[in-house]
Amino acid sequence: MGAESKVIEFKCSSCGGSMQSSGHSNGKVVCPWCNTECVIDGLIKNAEILAKENINSGVSIDLEKKVLNSKVIDALTSTGSTFPLDILESGTVVMKKHICVPAYLFYCNGMASYTYEVAVERERTSGGEVKGNKVKYTTETYTEWLPMGGTATTSGSVIVSGNRNYTEIINRIYAGYNANNLVDIESLVLPTDVETLSFNLPQPAAFSEYVNPRMEAMLVASAENTLHGKKYRNFTLGGCNVQKSEVLRLSLGIYQIAFQYNGKIYTLFMAGDGSAYYWDEQPVDQERVRFYEDKIAAEKKRAKSPFLVLAIICTVLAFFTYGIALLPGGLFGYLHFKRKSERKNIQTEIDAFIAEANNKKQQFVQNGRTISGL
Repeated sequence: MGAESKVIEFKCSSCGGSMQSSGHSNGKVVCPWCNTECVIDGLIKNAEILAKENINSGVSIDLEKKVLNSKVIDALTSTGSTFPLDILESGTVVMKKHICVPAYLFYCNGMASYTYEVAVERERTSGGEVKGNKVKYTTETYTEWLPMGGTATTSGSVIVSGNRNYTEIINRIYAGYNANNLVDIESLVLPTDVETLSFNLPQPAAFSEYVNPRMEAMLVASAENTLHGKKYRNFTLGGCNVQKSEVLRLSLGIYQIAFQYNGKIYTLFMAGDGSAYYWDEQPVDQERVRFYEDKIAAEKKRAKSPFLVLAIICTVLAFFTYGIALLPGGLFGYLHFKRKSERKNIQTEIDAFIAEANNKKQQFVQNGRTISGL
């Protein structure tokens, strides 16, 4: 886990002097200018909850504004080429909250039995028809399905929200989080306006409702990986045994950003270190979506042309029919190359469409622009 200690800055409530404090302080700091003890309500509440809930590590909320701006730009344009081209200039952040969500980190080992039927190719001989002085047999190949079984094992870490209101968000953002990037509680850095939530999902419930299903899915993937390359059917996972080897209690930082565009509010949830994000609904340009889908469909439709095969067949026949097939062969050849030209034109339109979106984003970034309200 990381151990780099960072600080937050704020103004003294008495003299207005600049002050610094660890993001994990107890919320009380003495001003170096006037000796006034300043109380940071958000950090006091946060420190009390972290102590009460026995939190031992987590993810800070400490992105610099420039980095946060870059992460939000990536999130706004993550639909590829179908984001609204004016969204970076016209959209604005109307609300930004800093939230710490309690969570569990389960280190688990799992084992399960499974059964399946594997295909075995067999040959059988039948017939025995007498022709002249020989007996003719017929050999045919058939598939025999044999019942088989095995055992799958896996191990891994699973992060689950400890607050039921944020189970989906934590799953979306932190499900695949690298536990090595967690910081110790002493190094956790949080803003002064942080909202720290408490556990309301007991550990046994979190394990049964969320950990077991994920470990079961990992066991299925492990078993299917073992069967890769085999022809099988009726795969069934049997008894699944998941054991906890260790459980950590975490505090996971989240940016909750309300983004307004074209009169509508969209909510973006982002990990405190910017490693992942999740939209409740992502802004897209439906006209650009339809244009892109239509062009892709048209390109696929022209990808395989029957005219080339017909042209080759007619050309071969022409050599045996003294040129009778040359006319249809030439026509089919013409149609084939016409479709090929149409496909090339469509691809050119698609490339221009993608380049237009990429250029919009690049220009915004290269000009050092910042998302309004951020």
